[in-house]
Amino acid sequence: MVQKARQPCKMVPVSGQTTGGMRIMSQPTATVAIVETNQDIAEMLRLLLTQEGYRVVTVPLADLVQGQGEPGALLATHDPDVIIWDIGYPYADHWARFQRLWLHRSARGRGFILTTTNPDLFAAIHETAPGVVLFSKPYDLDQLLEAVRRLTVEARARRQAGCSPGQDPHRG
Repeated sequence: MVQKARQPCKMVPVSGQTTGGMRIMSQPTATVAIVETNQDIAEMLRLLLTQEGYRVVTVPLADLVQGQGEPGALLATHDPDVIIWDIGYPYADHWARFQRLWLHRSARGRGFILTTTNPDLFAAIHETAPGVVLFSKPYDLDQLLEAVRRLTVEARARRQAGCSPGQDPHRG
């Protein structure tokens, strides 16, 4: 298989400004997908992110693991800017399903946040999924919100520039 040379990516300015503590967006509301093992946590995150002005889609992780949903369909149907994905027990199955999403061609340029109760996964995640933001449960909601804000801006700029999630747009 011949691999196509990756084109350098260039950052495209993302419009938007902050005034008086309110965020004014001149582009459509960002979409966040939540893939979580615990439906109570998914609902809490949905409420929190909705209050912050995001469009939120929740997908039970069990549906994806049991083959009732495919990662590509998640991306095509909802077009999320950021995906919050929980790596729960059984860790190997959930990690494998996340990797299918991460490697899917439609995942290019999106922001990813992984949550887990398994600290042993952190080394594997750092090695195989550059650009992913990691949170160990329990996590601080303010820090998670800040990560969503940052990743939303970065993901939109990367997608406009044609960069992949782990590619640094400043280095091409």
